[in-house]
Amino acid sequence: MKTKELEYVNKALSEAKEFAKAIRQYLYEVEQSRPLTDIEKAFWSKTHDVHVHTVDSSLLIQEEIEKEKK
Repeated sequence: MKTKELEYVNKALSEAKEFAKAIRQYLYEVEQSRPLTDIEKAFWSKTHDVHVHTVDSSLLIQEEIEKEKK
């Protein structure tokens, strides 16, 4: 894959990570005032998975970009 394409994918992953982070912050604030519903707990878990997977994927892409620049 070309560097420009990898950078585009990496940017999308970063946006997904930030979105998951915002949802997680929102759910944290909700939990301070009341217990989370089962659906909210499921979203809490899914946002964690998205965060972890996007960070891991972004690191792999960064490695590939560095290889292509050499």
